[in-house]
Amino acid sequence: VLKEDEEEILKNLEFAYPIIEKISGVVGSESDAIFKLASNNEDKMFIDIEINNTIGNASKVKNETYIIHLYLNQLKTYKNYNNFKPIIQINIDNFDYFKKKEFIYSVSLMEEKYHIKNNDYIKIYHLSLPYLKEKSYTNITKSKHEKRLAKLLTLFICKDEKEIERICKGDDLMESMKEEMKKSVEGLDWSDLFFDPNEINRLNREEAIEEGLKEGIEKGIKQGIKQGIEQGIEKGIEQGIE
Repeated sequence: VLKEDEEEILKNLEFAYPIIEKISGVVGSESDAIFKLASNNEDKMFIDIEINNTIGNASKVKNETYIIHLYLNQLKTYKNYNNFKPIIQINIDNFDYFKKKEFIYSVSLMEEKYHIKNNDYIKIYHLSLPYLKEKSYTNITKSKHEKRLAKLLTLFICKDEKEIERICKGDDLMESMKEEMKKSVEGLDWSDLFFDPNEINRLNREEAIEEGLKEGIEKGIKQGIKQGIEQGIEKGIEQGIE
């Protein structure tokens, strides 16, 4: 995603979970995974990785809260303004976030009319797993970075063990990911999660029902108006003829 050398990233990546010091009175400081990327013994950027199963305001606000925590924690003194490190959030989504059938969405703060970036301190990426489900990594004809990323993410969606073995064969990183994922799923303790996943899913479901109801009512009103106009025109023509 960052278009940087894979080996360099692996060599300089430091796992910092759950190092987001909680801001007093603000909820939501424990993310899925926070990393620091260093260069020449100095922090270069913070990377927050989030895995999202459902879309809704609860999930959106939760993920944006992590960015706010990482932002504010760098500003303990005015001196930090000159040493501010970019915050990158990478969302691995089990849905198409913007519904445009893209693999990677890139989000920045920018001026809306002229599309000029406001700054490079915050960058959000959304990676669409449904895109891979439809295309598979072998059919991606984009850059080598995207091909590589698609291959790595295939592990999240592929349920065929033979296919997983075939994809991972001869690739050290893929092999180690495969083993780590097995261990992670087997040893996962849901009670460790700061946010209750069932509660997040419930809120998102309620929101979806509310949105569906609203959309249904709007469509019904439009259809009713259309039918009313059509019937009115028909009656008008009849009367006009008479």
